[in-house]
Amino acid sequence: MIIFFRNIFFYIKNIEKLIIKTNISQPITGFSGGRMHRNDRIIIYIGLVLVVIAVFGAAVSGSPKAPEEDVEPELDITDWPIVTSSVRHITGEVLAENSYETITISDINESYITEVFFELHWEDEDNFKDAGFYKVENQPDYFNFTVVSPWAQAYLSDTEASTHGGSGIIEMNIPVPEDGEVLGDWAVTIHCGECGDQVVVGEIIGEGPTVEEDTGNGWELTYYYTFRTNN
Repeated sequence: MIIFFRNIFFYIKNIEKLIIKTNISQPITGFSGGRMHRNDRIIIYIGLVLVVIAVFGAAVSGSPKAPEEDVEPELDITDWPIVTSSVRHITGEVLAENSYETITISDINESYITEVFFELHWEDEDNFKDAGFYKVENQPDYFNFTVVSPWAQAYLSDTEASTHGGSGIIEMNIPVPEDGEVLGDWAVTIHCGECGDQVVVGEIIGEGPTVEEDTGNGWELTYYYTFRTNN
């Protein structure tokens, strides 16, 4: 580039010398005695500089562009089938009334996960105990649970009661963000609320005194997930 401008400079000087040395029969306006006025030089220089700028701009705009980097096309998995993982179980110890336990789940780590499913299940004591002229009825136990996802969002279930002398179940399904990448652990907190006692009931006395207090209950957590795969 420096050589280019140096050649242009010498070219301008040679044009000036040529104009001065040339025999011109008719005087050219602005010239006197074969010598160029200062203003004439400025006009010529400006004209040649404009030509140089135009040539340089054309050269730059016409220069080959650097090759663009190859961009890998975005993976389209919308046509991949959705598959269900195996079902996993965690059996917890008996939780005392109005207490909780937090567990960590680390095996939900498939690529392209679409949804994760949790199910909390517990069994209460039998409903009735026949004691002759009266019966003992078992009152329900209450549970709920919270799930904190790897992307730090918390999901709280409803609080549900078991049936009288039967079982309780709470279900939760969590959609996974569109990228499907689940990196990290899931924290699940199981909460045991009020546990119903066994109380006397009868046609005459109605609901009577407590025969046996219910101080807690065991539980089981089941979970699985769905994901897309091309295998």
